[in-house]
Amino acid sequence: SKEDLIDQYPNCFNGIGKFEGEYHITTDPSVPPVIHPPRRVPISLKDDIKKELDEMVANGIITKINEGEPTRWVNSLVYKRKQNGRLRLCLDPKDLNTAILREHHAIPTLEEILPKLHKAKFFSIVDAKCGYWNVVLDEESSYLATFNSPFGRYRFKRMPFGLNMSQDIFQAKIDQTFEGCRGVVGIADDIVISGTTEEEHDQNLRSMMSRCQHTGLRLNPDKCHIKQEKIKFYGLICGPEGIQPDPDKVSALKQMAPPTNSKELQIFLGLATYMAPFIPNLSHHTASLRQLLKKESKFAWDASQQDVFDRIKNLISEEVTLTYFDPEKVLQVDASTKGLGATLLQEDKPVAFASKALTDVESRYANIERELLAVVYGCEKFHTYLYGRSFTVQSDNKPLESIHLKHLTSAPPRLQRMLLRLQPYSLTIKYRQGADMEIADALSRLSPQETEPISDMDVQIHEICPQFSSGILQEIHMASATDTELKELNDVVYNGWPTNIKQVPEILKPYWTFRDEITTEDGIAMKGQRIIIPHSMQSMILTKLHAGHQGSEKTKLRARTSVYWRGMNSDIEKSCKSCNTCQEMQNSQPKEPLIQTEVPPGPWHTIGTGLFYLDGAEYLLVADYYSKYQFVREVPKGKSSSRTIANLTKEIFSEQGVPKIVRSDNGPHFEGQAYKEFAKQYNFQHTTSSPHYPRSNGFIESQVKTTKKTMKKARATNTDPLMALLCLRATPINSTLPSPAELLFGRPIQDNLPKKIPKGKTTEEVTSRLLQRQATQKYYHDRNTKPLQPLKPGQSINIQDPRTQTWKPAEIKEKIQEVPRSYIITKPGGGEIRRNRTQIRERPQDPMEQAYQQPCEKNTRQPRNPVP
Repeated sequence: SKEDLIDQYPNCFNGIGKFEGEYHITTDPSVPPVIHPPRRVPISLKDDIKKELDEMVANGIITKINEGEPTRWVNSLVYKRKQNGRLRLCLDPKDLNTAILREHHAIPTLEEILPKLHKAKFFSIVDAKCGYWNVVLDEESSYLATFNSPFGRYRFKRMPFGLNMSQDIFQAKIDQTFEGCRGVVGIADDIVISGTTEEEHDQNLRSMMSRCQHTGLRLNPDKCHIKQEKIKFYGLICGPEGIQPDPDKVSALKQMAPPTNSKELQIFLGLATYMAPFIPNLSHHTASLRQLLKKESKFAWDASQQDVFDRIKNLISEEVTLTYFDPEKVLQVDASTKGLGATLLQEDKPVAFASKALTDVESRYANIERELLAVVYGCEKFHTYLYGRSFTVQSDNKPLESIHLKHLTSAPPRLQRMLLRLQPYSLTIKYRQGADMEIADALSRLSPQETEPISDMDVQIHEICPQFSSGILQEIHMASATDTELKELNDVVYNGWPTNIKQVPEILKPYWTFRDEITTEDGIAMKGQRIIIPHSMQSMILTKLHAGHQGSEKTKLRARTSVYWRGMNSDIEKSCKSCNTCQEMQNSQPKEPLIQTEVPPGPWHTIGTGLFYLDGAEYLLVADYYSKYQFVREVPKGKSSSRTIANLTKEIFSEQGVPKIVRSDNGPHFEGQAYKEFAKQYNFQHTTSSPHYPRSNGFIESQVKTTKKTMKKARATNTDPLMALLCLRATPINSTLPSPAELLFGRPIQDNLPKKIPKGKTTEEVTSRLLQRQATQKYYHDRNTKPLQPLKPGQSINIQDPRTQTWKPAEIKEKIQEVPRSYIITKPGGGEIRRNRTQIRERPQDPMEQAYQQPCEKNTRQPRNPVP
């Protein structure tokens, strides 16, 4: 018995198996590695995922990768809820599979299996526990199977599900394990032990168990059936009468419901026509049924038609039952709004049928979901025939071809779960016209009435979009029901997309390029895991998206995690630009390219002047733009005024002469009446920089900074500040320009160093070198700047408050022509101020009034190219 076997070989049923040796995965070096970013997972699943990860680490299936350790490949983690409530964690190895050089291994065929089971009277069938996990990966291959999780990176130490060579390697290990074992046949994880007598069976069983014990293979006690007189294996029934085909292969056909109208009868006769080449005189039996399809005939189904219907089903069943299934294989599937149909074809001849009616929930699936559900149903129904082999699935839903090739995480949630169930199979989905799918079409439309759900397909919508409350989801549901565009979209998704974009309604053409991503959840249209928002709610969702007042790029990133509508990116950009709060709190403008003051024609032509404070005293600084020579005068305490500054400047002018141009800031000392009278009396041009923007008077700001630092250091070292300034004036400006003193006076000056006084440079040489120096300064300054557009009178703008650094609305009155980038501004409450262009932003008009000025329910927006 099974219990005796477990007692005798306890190690074969405990833990997870481990084949001897390690397997190395070979990859194509020309395929570049891919690193997937971490995926979001619902908060409600994080604890369960951590529990499974910890258990897999404890069992030696995976191991955690240290923080900072480099990995060339990082795959995505996918998960599904098993029937027992636990999670199954797998890789999404789409990218990795493109790089793996597959090692092919032949799986036993019926010609190889039948001789081993011939004349056997006793049978046992056991299941290899945790299949692929029995294969150990070497370290290099283990790093290929690295995956991301909410808790860091892990790598598989055992062979994971989903790799394109996993089934080949596992079958090779099974064949190697039981090589030479009499009466033992292993296909994938199913192992059959047989014997012509009870003694021979027991001897073969003990030999098989010894091999398991020796090689490290572990068995699943719950799936062991020991010493049976009859078993089902690989589409066969093995028993005392010998080997016979399994009649379950045609149970779906025998249970097919009779047609209730002409259309359903036409579907059934299409099935009969397909089978006619394999069954002699089948057309003779269908003649009476074809009479019901004539225009003059009224559809009336009575006992005579039922007898013919049953006779045709029996003829087809007998032919199919006598057919063994072997490569090459095709699984043909179809889904209707009533049921699912699947048939296995071998050289276009059916060898097995399957069908089921859809539950109420399944019948409301989108068309692509029903079609993929049919693929899952067919694969799992015919698991014995298909597992471990490469096969083709034919479907009349063309988008399935592409969505099956995408990453699991890019598919909508329900399709993710279906695709995950298909991972153990090596299948290729091919499109075939519905008119050429007679058998699967008939099985899906004439399926029996009994319904049995295909478990684990549904997911609650609050898990998909956890950031939305159920109240908002209800609003979206109600708004979608009245939105003309989404109603039409939901209809197309439910009934299936046309095969050509020309047949798609104009308003839905922008959805065509990603139609395979669109599904519905309880009346809510979805693009992948993102809710498609009805027109009437887009303004409200925009407000919620921008609740954190992030920039447009961050807001778009946030939106792409949960919502979608046509033109969403453009709407987000307009919404962010028109947000008054964001306008007010913007960062300062970037630096503009440097506008340099023209090099004066000679010394003392243009000077700059300004005030600075040091150690409680106020100083006036006057500096020559040409020579960089500066004069410093202390302002008498308590006498800081426009007149005092004018008088101190007069002293310097009386010694050096009156310049042509004097530049200063807009401080009250220089804007005062006394200074204006001084400028008029001495006949020089006085220009000022933009208020609160000292960079526009950069020369004098630089001179103040250098002078203050020189005086400060002198005082800190108890040396004479005036001697320090003398040294500054006597120091060459750079390697090609002499000192400020020599440029101003035409001769070097004696400082605290002994020196021989040479002859001075000519003015032309100095001017040339000053221009070279100025060009170099502009080059380095302009590397991280950008020019701002000039503004026009009457233009709406925002100006930056120099104290709070926030932005307030205003209007351009005029541009000051003689000063670059300087404008007169009219404030909203009246009054005028002057500002530099860097302190001014163009104020965008509110786009929301234009975008949503028409009633949303009319759906007047024209189709636009989709913005992903």
